Amino acid sequence: MNTNNIRKFGVGRLILASFASSLLLFSCQEKSAPQQPLLSLPVMEVTAEDVPLYTTFVGQTFGYKDINIRARVDGVLEGMYFREGTFVEKGKLLYTIDRQPLLAKEAASMSMLAQAQTMLAKAESDLNRIRPLAANNAVSQRDLDGAVAQYEAAIANVEANKANLRATRLELGYAKISAPISGIIGRSIPKVGDYVGSAPNPVILNTISQVDTIIVRFFLSENEYLHLTKRTESEDYINAFIIEGIRLYLSNDEEFDQRGALDFIDRSIDPNTGTILLQASFPNPDERLRPGQFARIKMLYDYEANSIK
Repeated sequence: MNTNNIRKFGVGRLILASFASSLLLFSCQEKSAPQQPLLSLPVMEVTAEDVPLYTTFVGQTFGYKDINIRARVDGVLEGMYFREGTFVEKGKLLYTIDRQPLLAKEAASMSMLAQAQTMLAKAESDLNRIRPLAANNAVSQRDLDGAVAQYEAAIANVEANKANLRATRLELGYAKISAPISGIIGRSIPKVGDYVGSAPNPVILNTISQVDTIIVRFFLSENEYLHLTKRTESEDYINAFIIEGIRLYLSNDEEFDQRGALDFIDRSIDPNTGTILLQASFPNPDERLRPGQFARIKMLYDYEANSIK
């Protein structure tokens, strides 16, 4: 037996070779016994290999971000400025809501503020007139206190009306709805001319999904989860898990050409189902995958390093 074969087949081959050589030595020592043909023994080649074990889980795809577009003010949907099912950039104008009621509300708020400022000017003038008189005891302290109170109340009234005007202008800004992220926008639920509202149940106008990375969410049973947490104590398993990654199979049994990584494990096990939510992310450079697809996750479940075969 040459040295290369010994290295290849390891300790198991050495044991078998030692057993065969001892038989030969015994036959040489029995000189008086007649020569017998050597017994031909089958030799099984034993090798040590790393054995990965996999399991699969059923999951569903989601966008890396799925953002619902909602109306934040009440009104009639006046305009739609995108093509459904296409890519939109962050900040692009998507919808407008009729601004006329909001413009009227802004005008009323401005009028109320002007009135409050006029009242403040009068209260300040009265206070400036009464203070010198109070210093000379020409008016009572009560009159002075009343003038101070009127002045401070007028200041507070001005500030309240300024805040009301800011809120009105904020609502006016909400009449223009822009894309919060870059991504694929879906089908518009309301159409131009429909009434949309912010309360009590704001209408979802649309959804934008960021799909350059796809998320797959799937569930493990409690026993499967406990097994995996135990296996993570093994460095061999961790290293193999990193190398193998997570594989994704589509509904037509085709393997997706990108490997994924586990990036989320839920904080608790659902007591109703006895399962825990996991999440894996996959690069999706061609944007081939879309949210809502059925998927199967294939993941390294166990790993035996240098297992004898």
